Amino acid sequence: MEGERIEWIFEQQTSQQGRPVAAVRSAAEQMTPTRRLVAAADVARTVAFLASDESAGVTGDDVKVTAGLVKY
Repeated sequence: MEGERIEWIFEQQTSQQGRPVAAVRSAAEQMTPTRRLVAAADVARTVAFLASDESAGVTGDDVKVTAGLVKY
């Protein structure tokens, strides 16, 4: 998910790999089927849906907001 922690991880990888942050970020984005990182708004929309009456038929499920990176 986008945010301070992933940016820190990208910075660490940049220093270890000797590549620009943009290249490290792009590589991470290319690993997902949607070719992007999950944004906080993606998670917020999912939470709002699950908290709404429209999700009444969703019971006992886990919902992955991973841009397709995690599959199980």
